[in-house]
Amino acid sequence: ESHTFRHIPSPSAVRWGFLFWWREMPAIKPGIFAWCSPLLFVCGLAAQPALPKDEQIVVTATRQPLAITATPAAVDVVDAEKLRTMLPAIDLSEFLSRVPGLHIQNRQNYAQDTQISARGFGARATFGIRGIKIFVDDIPVTLPDGQAQGAIIPLAVLGKMEVLRGPWAVAYGNAAGGVIAAETVRPEPMLSIRLLRGAEGVRVDGLQAAVAGAGFSQQRFTTEGFRQHSRSQREHSYLRLDTSLASSAQLRLTANVIEQPNSQDPLGLTRQQYEQNPRQAGSNAALFDTRKSISHRQFGAVWLNDFSGIHAKLIAYTGERHVTQFLATPAVAQAAPASAGGVIDLSRDFGGVGVRLARQGAVAWSVGVDWDAATDTRRGYENFVRTGTLVQTGVQGNVRRDESNSQRGVDVFGQASVALGGDWHNWHTHLGARHSRLNFAVRDHYIRAGNGDDSGARKFAAFSPAMGLVRMQNEAGVKSSVYVSAAHGFETPTAAEMAYRQDQASGLNLDLQASRNRQFEIGWRRQAATTHASLAAFFIQSQNEIVPSVVQAGRSSFQNAAGTERRGVEASLVWRAHSQWEATLAWTWMRAVVADVYTAGGTRTIAAGAMLPAVPRHNLFAEVAWRRNLPGLSATMTLQARSTLPADDANTAFAAGYASLTAGFNYRHVVSVGAQRIELDGLVRMDNLLDKKYIGSVIANEANQRFFEPSPGRNVMLGVSARWRF
Repeated sequence: ESHTFRHIPSPSAVRWGFLFWWREMPAIKPGIFAWCSPLLFVCGLAAQPALPKDEQIVVTATRQPLAITATPAAVDVVDAEKLRTMLPAIDLSEFLSRVPGLHIQNRQNYAQDTQISARGFGARATFGIRGIKIFVDDIPVTLPDGQAQGAIIPLAVLGKMEVLRGPWAVAYGNAAGGVIAAETVRPEPMLSIRLLRGAEGVRVDGLQAAVAGAGFSQQRFTTEGFRQHSRSQREHSYLRLDTSLASSAQLRLTANVIEQPNSQDPLGLTRQQYEQNPRQAGSNAALFDTRKSISHRQFGAVWLNDFSGIHAKLIAYTGERHVTQFLATPAVAQAAPASAGGVIDLSRDFGGVGVRLARQGAVAWSVGVDWDAATDTRRGYENFVRTGTLVQTGVQGNVRRDESNSQRGVDVFGQASVALGGDWHNWHTHLGARHSRLNFAVRDHYIRAGNGDDSGARKFAAFSPAMGLVRMQNEAGVKSSVYVSAAHGFETPTAAEMAYRQDQASGLNLDLQASRNRQFEIGWRRQAATTHASLAAFFIQSQNEIVPSVVQAGRSSFQNAAGTERRGVEASLVWRAHSQWEATLAWTWMRAVVADVYTAGGTRTIAAGAMLPAVPRHNLFAEVAWRRNLPGLSATMTLQARSTLPADDANTAFAAGYASLTAGFNYRHVVSVGAQRIELDGLVRMDNLLDKKYIGSVIANEANQRFFEPSPGRNVMLGVSARWRF
């Protein structure tokens, strides 16, 4: 495949300087002052002398343990364990909204997963998460084709998350627009019970138990839903066992189980439906009883050992996932012989192994290989049963699809960092490369007149290089660094995107190519006792972007577009003015547009300069927290805001921008009996304090123009928990 890119300027200090960004954003300048006034205010407060001592943050999402100031990439660490006292821990957006560069869409629809995009990667996903690699305790959650579900992350025992964006993420291979590396809390002797109640029938019942080295968690969540036809129930269990095998060897075993039966899907709304009643369900949701059932089981093992200064890690995992989903496809649309019906029945077996070897020092390096695989049995059925003239909808009918899909990915990677000596002793250079090979295969077992054989196979291969340069300083207890990095990445189509050809003929969409991208980034980071601050500017050029083509007879096909451009600025600041006060701010500006005009499906013209769907220009998170030295009262006030959000490629529909306030209060009482400790917590949380009516998320390129998913108005949650540490 061609590696030629058009419209990619050569990077230079001038282009990446602030004059460049100022020149590129003439229409945005007034908005910058309006959106960034809190940032300027807090930065002014933060410009105080640092305390002499400071903790050192080390990140591992870079494949090598690095001090955060030595990292040639935009990376943030989310302390989920600390935040959870103020959160219901129901949705991933509660934790990740504070990370710049990410756009999180809490859909208020638990039949569909939270949508996450990183610098625009993954924004077009209509379900689940695409283009972002996710790991839980080193175990991959993302399939070889780039699809993942954020609900697999066990929020009840989440300890921290490292979020990596930019060029250095391509070290994770296919569809690595970003990386989310989640780590659960280490099991320590304790017993905990947690109860939460809220509006719309929200109930959260949690139980945790742990002894030294072994921990178990179960959380049950139920809701009647903010909108009609949105009732849901989910049970999430997580088991972690840490044990030592020898003087230097460790073994970690994990089990991750999710049961989510018959979560109702309210679908999206048209603009007119939203204006009439944002609480209503979409067209045909009740008629076809749209719903989804999920059963997920995943087991993993991580073996670690050190020998002769080399750190070794062996990863193995396996699992199965079953999904049954009833769609709102009208019966008349299923009359076409090529229709796959209105019921999706998926059974998936997946697994893989990975090997890592790494060494620290003046010349640090790591090498590894990953093998990942998934095999799907996909069946489709009509969502109605016809008996004479009587038609019963929302039930499983005749089979309309039966095929076996497989994905096989093999990746080999290596990277190294070198500390330069002499007058360059503060400089570190980083080099990385990954070769990825991905094989898709489909075997069609449902062949009828008008529905030919859709069997086929496709192979993708790519080489992804990355490089970075970091200059670090450490003066008077203040650590700071500047860095520049660049990489060449790729993103293959998913199995679903290759399923159907644009001309609706039989066979896979073999014309669909992998998208290629080049990324450049320059950043600054400062870490001190009172402040943690970062600033990054990035430029991304993609070619052969994968976009929707046509929907016909219930079959969605995809094509390659000419290319896109994304450029933006990310800023974050954590300021600890006092041991009890903390202010957090994260702001993202991004201009994500189509680079060249193209025609979708042979009929729709997408103009150059059109905004990419589901990617806002501005995202803002601001929080002030007062955390008294526990026991005692803690409080937070949070502002989340987003600018206008396009809903489709042609920019024919938009969701207006919004700003929403949230307040939380937690009181902890502690009873100590000898070495034992009992912690009692009470939580009051109020979301959308000003009771604003707004669209929280959009379904990108929804075929029936049901783009909009409203967010609830003002609501209150009350929670209590008891934790016995022994």
